[in-house]
Amino acid sequence: MNNKRVLWISIVLLALLIIFIGFKAFGPRLSTSAETLSQEKAKALMEERYNGVVTDIGMENNHYVMEMDRNKTNYEIILDAGSGEVISFTKKVASANIGNSVKEETSDSTQTKSLTENEIKKNLLSEFPGEIALFIKINEQGRELYKVIIQGKEKKTILKADTVTGSIVFQKSEKEAKVIITEDEAKQIALKHVKGQIDDVDLETDNDLSYYLVEIDTPDEREATVQIHALTGEVLSITWDD
Repeated sequence: MNNKRVLWISIVLLALLIIFIGFKAFGPRLSTSAETLSQEKAKALMEERYNGVVTDIGMENNHYVMEMDRNKTNYEIILDAGSGEVISFTKKVASANIGNSVKEETSDSTQTKSLTENEIKKNLLSEFPGEIALFIKINEQGRELYKVIIQGKEKKTILKADTVTGSIVFQKSEKEAKVIITEDEAKQIALKHVKGQIDDVDLETDNDLSYYLVEIDTPDEREATVQIHALTGEVLSITWDD
């Protein structure tokens, strides 16, 4: 009887040990997979970003590999399923010898045809309504980008976008300064405190504080800078440059 009891206890302990080891081995994987982008979300994300149609999608080594038709051109996209980062965006062409399409290592001149400047502008304005105040091509660490400033009703948005795909790699928004007094009113306030001739007026914003800097040349050939609160008209400071 005692031998049977020992045998059953041993079996139960062994079963518990197997369950514990299995949980340790597979539990973390289950939690990691929950953080992975779903196939539907990955597809929708790429179609929205590149304004194309995903025709095929598969998973390899935690990367989604997609084919996209866009502007009558076929592309291959490799997307990190965990972070949503685009690993590569490559144009594909039909091979003369093989029926399947193959990736083309394109030159810069070919790549720029994937999106025109007007198409990139249109896409950016659809996401950031306003007027384009600046649209120039820059080179940043060997990569060609567009630097774009879009002036909206309540804020100014500074962007850097890929010249090939138009994808945004940098974004910063700045609230427009709330101004009650006008520039002319700021000049009049400054001249009441310092007599002379107005040389320059600038509107600045620092830590949500908007103010005018009014530079005045005085009759004794000195220069004063009057700082005026843009909302209240209060003189915040007067500095002199001899």
